Amino acid sequence: MKIARTPLAIVSMLTLLGALTGCGGSDSDSSSASMPQEIMDQGYLTIGTEFAREGQFVELDDGTYSGFEADLSAALGEQLGIEIRYDNTGWLGLQPALDAGEIDVAMAQLSDYAEREQSMTMVNYLRSGSDIIVPAGNPNAIASFLDLCGLNVGAWTDSLQAKLLATESDKCPDGTSITIANVDPLGDASYAAAVGTGVTDAWLTDSLNAMPTAAAYGTGNELEVIRVGDDSAGLNATPIGIGVGVTQTELVTAIQVGLQELVDNGTYQELLNQYSLQDFAVESIGVNTAVATP
Repeated sequence: MKIARTPLAIVSMLTLLGALTGCGGSDSDSSSASMPQEIMDQGYLTIGTEFAREGQFVELDDGTYSGFEADLSAALGEQLGIEIRYDNTGWLGLQPALDAGEIDVAMAQLSDYAEREQSMTMVNYLRSGSDIIVPAGNPNAIASFLDLCGLNVGAWTDSLQAKLLATESDKCPDGTSITIANVDPLGDASYAAAVGTGVTDAWLTDSLNAMPTAAAYGTGNELEVIRVGDDSAGLNATPIGIGVGVTQTELVTAIQVGLQELVDNGTYQELLNQYSLQDFAVESIGVNTAVATP
């Protein structure tokens, strides 16, 4: 599904209603959730995100958005009866923008862990772990985290993957470690290109978009995804959620109820099927269901 935008990255409810006609929840009853009065007075909900994430939220050449998060948030806006506006805040700008009130919520494959819950309340709608992206043929024969010792491995700044690499590096044999490389500016494309051109040996990324990102690089067969462990959602799968200000309890409840209604009316499952994300599904929408930080 594509979602049209204006140059200001505003998605109006008229656009959303048209774009979501094919989803199971588009003809559902209105939500039982009560949006905070300040949001209703404002007239829209601003979602801070990171556009350049294959399979989740991508800005296409024709000026539309595509991806699971783009479609799920659009469906949520329709369910809650509120206009959705997107702000390409960027990964490192999400928390500062939320704290400053520049965005109402953050939605960019945010892993829920105890440390993060100190600064935002997480409304969780998926679970996902980590996969390793390597050059096709896996020249370094990577099959475990121990095989990353002595290598240069990409990971988003301040991500769960970066924390995991730091923890695993401490387990490396004496004299070796995992060098963590941050190449954030152009999003996932930067990390894929770093692996493809040999700047890094590998990239530890969220399992949700590992396959779409690898397939989108170059000719589509230049990168390979390595799955460590047997969890279909990836290694050390954690909840993924929408981040809301810790004092915004009414908004947290509204988003949780709205998302649960999308689960109950079948829209959530339709979107999972559309983007082949069935392995990452949750049975119900939880709040602050964190696991321990690596």
